[in-house]
Amino acid sequence: MDERRHTVYGLTDPRDGRVRYVGLTHDPAGRLTGHHTGLDRRQPNGDLARVTRKDDWLRALQAEGLRAQMVVLEEVDASADPVVREALWIDRLRTGGADLLNGRVNVGTERGPERLSPEEVAAFRAARGWSQRELGLHLGLDGSAVSLWETGRRGVPRLVRLALERLEQMHPAAS
Repeated sequence: MDERRHTVYGLTDPRDGRVRYVGLTHDPAGRLTGHHTGLDRRQPNGDLARVTRKDDWLRALQAEGLRAQMVVLEEVDASADPVVREALWIDRLRTGGADLLNGRVNVGTERGPERLSPEEVAAFRAARGWSQRELGLHLGLDGSAVSLWETGRRGVPRLVRLALERLEQMHPAAS
């Protein structure tokens, strides 16, 4: 795994300040420049080379003489699994009503992975002999989040299933 620090960032709309895209990078300034360059590049057949919803939004801003701004959402050590942290930010913002332009996790399913039950989270943690605080640290969260999930006071975000699948690969259950 790459041991450099990672930045989970959001691209914000300069017209209203809303986060419209979440990404992950080692070089925020270079990545922001990369988002704004090559938007009008064409394929040999004349079609636009970049045709994602994000790129359409960036082109619309460019047509108004505007540029998306970058906001740092989180600095992440490689030990906290930056890809999982990015996915959790996407889930957190979407749950809060953000209209993100990111692609969906688990393409082909509208809602993404099924939510884990409180019992499944507790069983995963117990199989490794971890406290709630320790599982929280592995996820880059506070242990109180794990407590809220396990007691059913807060729903387990869908992407926690993916995070635990990655943790399973790195930390198999004790035999």
